[in-house]
Amino acid sequence: MDPFSDLLGLLRARSASAGTLIAGGSWGLDVPSYEAIKFWCVVRGTCLFVFGRDKPVRANAGDVVLLASPQAHVIASDLRARRTPFSDVLAAREGMIARVGQGDDFAMIGGKVLLDPVTARLLLDALPRLVVVHGDPRVQWVMHEMAREQADGSPGASVASAQLAHLMLIHVLRAHLASEAGGPSWLRAVVDRRLEPALCKMHADPGHPWQLGELAKASAMSRSAFAAHFTSVAGCSPITYLTEWRIHLAKRALRDDPQASLGELATSLGYASQSSFSNAFKRVTGAAPSLYRPI
Repeated sequence: MDPFSDLLGLLRARSASAGTLIAGGSWGLDVPSYEAIKFWCVVRGTCLFVFGRDKPVRANAGDVVLLASPQAHVIASDLRARRTPFSDVLAAREGMIARVGQGDDFAMIGGKVLLDPVTARLLLDALPRLVVVHGDPRVQWVMHEMAREQADGSPGASVASAQLAHLMLIHVLRAHLASEAGGPSWLRAVVDRRLEPALCKMHADPGHPWQLGELAKASAMSRSAFAAHFTSVAGCSPITYLTEWRIHLAKRALRDDPQASLGELATSLGYASQSSFSNAFKRVTGAAPSLYRPI
């Protein structure tokens, strides 16, 4: 797989829920904090989002607001409107459709995406707490497909909506990265076209003793140019990236197979001994490999 797909696979993103909110007139919602990535897609109309004391964010039809960290917030047509607890609105929903206010001049899709708790920080640390995407065509296509599934109520609509929510996350991430907002991160590294050939090699064979020269040659750059560009995009050196990727793979292996041999895992990831692997693991994570096995 390409590095971005490989990273998404490691994150094991999955949709927890998705549904449509229809509103009209003057309305407001108090939305609690969720332990998940939360997104809102405005299908028609306009609304305001308020996060704490931050300046309100206006979202129009075709826009997506993604919350990368848990935070309570307000959604409203008018900030002076009486606010309804979101739990009350959900309790009265019919199928996948919830309603608030009077009328239907506003429609929005909401969803939650869960990540593997062991690897979630790889993505969350690379994102601002709030991502807003305005009118991206691919995002809009997914948005309208989700709205159609939920409005029709056809057999399999909930499963289709969950799959589309996952696709929504991918397109929002792509749109965010294309905007060049934010600093160096792993997320930027895995979508960088100049680094892709070298990263493909590292991801395809993480146990190989990759040298800077080999990786630079794969990306058709000199050693110094490659090292400088890699660090400016990823925020770390190529060898540090490789070490950390190996440890992330090790964490997944230990979690998936409680009986995994540390010696065999060390060899598969390019370490000369179990001791050197354990030392690298503890240096990156701050804990011994045994602590990542399920209890």
